[in-house]
Amino acid sequence: MFHKMDLESLAERSGPERTFISLYLSGPDSLDSVEARIKKVRGLLEEETDEAEHFEENLKLVQEFLADYDFSSGSLAVFSCWALEFFQAYSIEKDVPDLLWVDSSPYIRPLAELQDKYQNFVVVLADNTETHVYLVTSSSPQEQETVKGNIKNHVRKGGWSQRRYVRRRENALDHYARWWAYWRSWTSDASSTTS
Repeated sequence: MFHKMDLESLAERSGPERTFISLYLSGPDSLDSVEARIKKVRGLLEEETDEAEHFEENLKLVQEFLADYDFSSGSLAVFSCWALEFFQAYSIEKDVPDLLWVDSSPYIRPLAELQDKYQNFVVVLADNTETHVYLVTSSSPQEQETVKGNIKNHVRKGGWSQRRYVRRRENALDHYARWWAYWRSWTSDASSTTS
C-alpha cells in the first residue's frame, strides 16, 4: 500500500501562499474532531482574502469527495489544492492521527513515517526442490512466486562418478541461478511499467 504512494511528487508540489489542505482521518467519526480545527482556521483567516477563498474551495472539494467515500479500509489521507487543480486521496490500512493542515504544500510527514515504519521487503525461502518468494508490504505478506527446481544434494563419494556428479550439480545450480535472475529482471521490468 505505502509503496504505491509517490511521496516525492507530493513533496515537490507547491502553491502560492497557503493553498493546500492536508487532511488525515482515522475513520468516519473523525470528521467531528476535525470540525473544531476547521472553525479555528476560519477564524484565523481574514475574510475576503485569497487564502480564505482557497481554504473554502478546498473544503468543498474534500466534502464532495467524502460524501461518496466508503471508510471500509480504515484511515484516509486527502490532499487538495483548488488553485492548482490538484486533488489526491489515499486510503491507509494503518491508523493515522486526525489532522487538518493548511500550508503552501502537502503535509506528508505522517505518510513518510508510516512508509519508514512499514518498509517493503522480500523473504525468500529456498531448498533443493523449490523456492518461495514473499513480498511483505505494509506488514502483510503476499506470496509472489514459487520456483520449482530439483537440485541434487551434495554428497561425499570418491572416484570418476563423483566428478561427473559434482559437475552436473554445479550446472544445475548455475541454470537455476540464471533462470532466477532472468525471472527477477523480468518481474521488476513488468512492475516498473505497470506503476
